[in-house]
Amino acid sequence: MSKLIGYSLVGCVFVFGFYLKVTAGNLFPFNTDEEEEARQEIISLFNGKDLSGWYTYLEGRGRDSDPKGVFTVSDGIIRISGEEWGSLTTGKEYANYHLTLEFKWGEKTFAPRKDNARDGGVLIHSQGADGAYDGKWMHSIECQIIEGGTGDILVVGDGSDNFSVTSTIKSGKGPKVFEPAGSNPITITGGRIDWPGRDPSWKDVLGFRGVEDVEHALGEWNTLEIIANGGDIKVFLNNQMVNHVWNSTPSKGRIQLQSEGAEMFFRRIDLVSLPRNFRFCYNSDANNMFVPSADSPEDFYPYVDEVAAAGVTSFFMSPNWGMPMNYPTKVGDMIGEYISEELEEKLSQPILNVRTLVAEGHDPLGLILDRARAHRMETFVSFRLNEVHAVEQEDNVIFDRFWREHPEWRIGKAGDPMSEVYMDIMGPRCHPVVYGWLPGGLNFAIPEVREYRLAQLREVCERYDIDGLELDFQRFPMYFKPGEEKQGIEIMTGWMQEVRSMVEEVGKKRGRSLLLAARILALPEQNRAIGLDPVSWARDGILDVVIAAHYLHNNFQLPVDEYRQLLPGDVPVYASVEVEPTIEQYRNIAYPLWQKNVNGVYLFNQFKSPYGWLREIGYPMIAEDTVLLVVNKHSNKLSFVNPKSFEVIESIPTGKNPYDITVTHDQRIAYLSNYNIVNAPPGNSISVIDLLTRKKISEISTGYYGRIHGAAMSPDGRKAYFTSEYLGYIIEIDTQTNKISRTIPTHGRTSQKVYISPDGKYLLTSNKATDDISVVKRSTGCLYKKIPVGKGVEGMAFTPDRKYLWVLNETGGSITIINMQTLEPVETFDCPGMPVRIRFTADGKRALISGRTKEGTLAVIDVATRKEIKRVRVGDYAMGIALSPDEKYAFVGCEDAGKAEVKEDGEEPITVSEKESDGVHVVNLETFEVEAVIKTGLGPESMIMWYPVSN
Repeated sequence: MSKLIGYSLVGCVFVFGFYLKVTAGNLFPFNTDEEEEARQEIISLFNGKDLSGWYTYLEGRGRDSDPKGVFTVSDGIIRISGEEWGSLTTGKEYANYHLTLEFKWGEKTFAPRKDNARDGGVLIHSQGADGAYDGKWMHSIECQIIEGGTGDILVVGDGSDNFSVTSTIKSGKGPKVFEPAGSNPITITGGRIDWPGRDPSWKDVLGFRGVEDVEHALGEWNTLEIIANGGDIKVFLNNQMVNHVWNSTPSKGRIQLQSEGAEMFFRRIDLVSLPRNFRFCYNSDANNMFVPSADSPEDFYPYVDEVAAAGVTSFFMSPNWGMPMNYPTKVGDMIGEYISEELEEKLSQPILNVRTLVAEGHDPLGLILDRARAHRMETFVSFRLNEVHAVEQEDNVIFDRFWREHPEWRIGKAGDPMSEVYMDIMGPRCHPVVYGWLPGGLNFAIPEVREYRLAQLREVCERYDIDGLELDFQRFPMYFKPGEEKQGIEIMTGWMQEVRSMVEEVGKKRGRSLLLAARILALPEQNRAIGLDPVSWARDGILDVVIAAHYLHNNFQLPVDEYRQLLPGDVPVYASVEVEPTIEQYRNIAYPLWQKNVNGVYLFNQFKSPYGWLREIGYPMIAEDTVLLVVNKHSNKLSFVNPKSFEVIESIPTGKNPYDITVTHDQRIAYLSNYNIVNAPPGNSISVIDLLTRKKISEISTGYYGRIHGAAMSPDGRKAYFTSEYLGYIIEIDTQTNKISRTIPTHGRTSQKVYISPDGKYLLTSNKATDDISVVKRSTGCLYKKIPVGKGVEGMAFTPDRKYLWVLNETGGSITIINMQTLEPVETFDCPGMPVRIRFTADGKRALISGRTKEGTLAVIDVATRKEIKRVRVGDYAMGIALSPDEKYAFVGCEDAGKAEVKEDGEEPITVSEKESDGVHVVNLETFEVEAVIKTGLGPESMIMWYPVSN
């Protein structure tokens, strides 16, 4: 057992009344207990049908008196005629949110603004009496919508400090124009702050368009986003930041849509509440902003400016350039110092740029941090605690003297053997060379090592006016000699107490607290396994902020909920999203995180400019409610089901006898394998479904390759894979062209399911007639190996940590566990009742397994002990399984209108009766009772949760 688990799990859950110490100096103080809960809440303020949740107010008429129909709804669109002055106002107040509106202008205008620029606006933080401002509107902060000036911010106040905003504006006479990172702050209690691109020659005339206008042409839809985070307000128009103010008074209130003489239309008004202690964090590398050639410090600013314009709230900057620093340090070495003549001749341009800056009297790190603060971003120094890049080399510019001169203080040397724990932490996508670096790091059991690091941390805290210090334990995750990690926990905890005392001492001298953050390992037990105890650190008040992270690659969903249970309630938890090649993959990773109890997203080593798309994942993602997709194989339909109300939203036709489903990473397209039952021509097609329009848009013929079964999506989303059970082949589909790009033999018989290894290297098929798993190299299509398992192998699933594959042997009544590092079976245990499909809970603690017997069941198994916790009777011949996003319910598809059997050769003849009693059984995983049966159609088979992202 110990070999399989790798290391012991943390078994205790801590509950503490711990309160974080934060003073008023921080840019983003933590929310109070009276404010919103941390879990994301999505509110559609416009339901597409009527004005429920709103009331009208018109000048001279008052509330809910609209005889001329100034505010109406038709065909899913709100029309504001503009004929009378007033507003459409929400019945509730809102605070801390991301508001998204889609609007366009109509043709009509009315006196006295009939010939003036079309005018309207969104008034937020509205408080007081209706019509208190000029008899028309509540006092508020306005995000203006006007031809040529959409994005301006106005204070629609009472002239007092009760309504005010602060921003930085361009110097000089004339209008107040917002200047990002400006040095001329101003607070206004009335009037307007223009967006920077507003045309200086703007005139209040109908149809005005400025040269730099971001707003689309008349009649075209625009997207306006307003992010209100406490007193901080950011405005985006068509994905471009157009204004930013802070210290808003008030910071909450109703929302009004103005009627001001011009016809307007709104088709979408969505509000997503921001979690408590919300941050959108961006971690910057030590050197990437110094890459361009530069004649002045200003040449390095565009990088920071782009990040700020994407809506980042918290900027984390690394001072480590390998082991040396990117600033003139007095404790260690600056990059490029104390190196050999040979290395001197090979210095890269970024290092030369830093040298030039220092020679001219600048502080490179300080320049970046100051620029970030000028943008009103919170600033952290993110210190990489045990840098080991390239330590297999004898000499490198990124080694410092401390490391070079004290080999006796290292853990070992590059390439030394390590336990499986470290391999697991680095993950299956990590290059073997990088694994080998870890033992070359410094040994924190040595007092001199800890003293050196503490001195470096003190220097950056005292030298820079930062809001916080982050300790990056993921760079690199080895701190003690193998076998000494347990003793290391006490050593590292004592050192962390010293770091905390230092941070508090510096903060006291500065008159403003510094936050102490830690970027820790993905799984709670991984931290303790290498000598770290961040849970206790947070419990004891050492840590203020926790960032859960993988090493460089997103190997599995971070267990945010588990950390949330382990950590004190007032310690925010952020999820680090590592490097991925496409925005679709980032969305696919980030969206489920937002469904958890996460306080924000943290981006690491993301350098894909332009940065506008970062906001799509850095803020709670605008999406419709999650939808359960159910494939009904005997009704030839795909059903869309509401997983909260258990109601079928709609069912659409598919190809014949659909079996399996996979969805593209952008959550827009689904692919269904069409099988056809025995005694009919083998199915030879794949249905392509547009999920947003709920229509079949294509049918891909597989020709000679029949009886199409399994379905899987590649990690990059560019390939979809299916099995031809009839011939024992894998069919590869190019998702860009929807054409077959390859056919790959499985070298097995009756190959039903296809899976992709977590690292994307292998295709795995379950060969039901030969009782084995084929492992095929995805790059070459060549068979790598066969893994013997049990009889009638069928469904499979990777454990959430991606270390193991659980394989269900349907007719054998057992489960085989395969180690994904060695691709060898390590254990087989009994699981009676024809196990056919499996799902793990997100924390990896439970496995849910459907039993395809006449009296179908759902078995709940404890993963650690392999013991059955509960077996729930569901419908006959249980098949597909899905979990609700909150994991309260399991959805189990049962084909109880059909008689199923499995023959020796793996074929599965189905006899379908006339009765339509098939359904998806909804099992409450707290009470283990069936709460409902959803009638989706005959033979509900594969199921998947769909996240219909709409931004």
